Amino acid sequence: RLAKKMASGEAILSAKEEGYVPRGRRLNQLADKPAAVRAVEMLHKKLAGEPYTTETPVESYESVAPAKPIKNLAQATIALVTEAGIVPFGNPDRIRHANATNWASYSLKGIDGLESGQYEAVHGGFDASFANEDPDRVLPVDAMRFFETQGYIGKLHDTYYATVGNGTPVERSAEFGAQMAQELLESGVHGVLIPSS
Repeated sequence: RLAKKMASGEAILSAKEEGYVPRGRRLNQLADKPAAVRAVEMLHKKLAGEPYTTETPVESYESVAPAKPIKNLAQATIALVTEAGIVPFGNPDRIRHANATNWASYSLKGIDGLESGQYEAVHGGFDASFANEDPDRVLPVDAMRFFETQGYIGKLHDTYYATVGNGTPVERSAEFGAQMAQELLESGVHGVLIPSS
């Protein structure tokens, strides 16, 4: 039945209406009522304990227990990990601006801060001009070196890890995270700072 509709060019309705397995696609459709009215009606039903259907179902993901606090930061090695796509200028590992298929690690040996023109943000989900002007805004190597010299942390790890989170599937991101975590553990890193993009 669905194949006939598709072949004839007929409009395909939602998975619930047509009876097919949902694929996670959201289609723009005209509705009888404005979104604000539909949202308030749904809220009323929810508060009244009545059944309702959301137009944008929220996916549930595996929860991850937070790590235990580091007992002594002054003796800890801390690494930087970013999903904001801060990479050496020219993007040597060709990390994609969206839907990343890889991650990379880069040396911080002898580097006290990230200089404009030597590093760039390849993230496609935000205006990267401010990050490109001062990459430390997104990957704060300068601040971490300050904490290191002041004794707040024992050491900044000599390597940072980068990918792009924009549009990257959760499953692939989890795979990247597991690979990075394994490398960080093997390097004796005690904690990781993941600045927000």
